[in-house]
Amino acid sequence: GLTSVLHQSGVRSVLASQWKVSDLATQELMRRFYENLWVKKQSKLEALRNAQLWMLEHPAELQAMGLTDATTRDKPRVLKKPAENQPATTKGRTSPYFWAAFQLSGDWR
Repeated sequence: GLTSVLHQSGVRSVLASQWKVSDLATQELMRRFYENLWVKKQSKLEALRNAQLWMLEHPAELQAMGLTDATTRDKPRVLKKPAENQPATTKGRTSPYFWAAFQLSGDWR
């Protein structure tokens, strides 16, 4: 796949998604990833993990940003759930569909 080609061409690290995720969810995860990496000086692995944990643990803040499915019909849907019967949040947590797609390969330091 694309990850293998990038590694063969000399790219040391690749952060890629395993399935299609909304641009807005990806934008928020990447914003937090790079903030953790560059500002907080975390390793790539720590930066990704902490960005994913933030998304997992802050469904209300994501919803306020418009990053999760609307809870009312008058608000447009921004992210799509994998299935209609699967909630965007479960027991106060954001569904893994929105944050677990991202995988770091190569040099994780």
